[in-house]
Amino acid sequence: MKTEWDYTNLAEAYLKRPDYAQSAIDKMLEIAGVKKGTALVIWGLAPRI
Repeated sequence: MKTEWDYTNLAEAYLKRPDYAQSAIDKMLEIAGVKKGTALVIWGLAPRI
């Protein structure tokens, strides 16, 4: 069975979401052991507009 996920109708709401708190991002990176100055690549799903 192939499932097709289409989040197009959610894109507008996604774009209006608040930014993540910088302190939460800093803590996540600290827990992950990422050192300051490390280059990161962030993968995710971008909404189709």
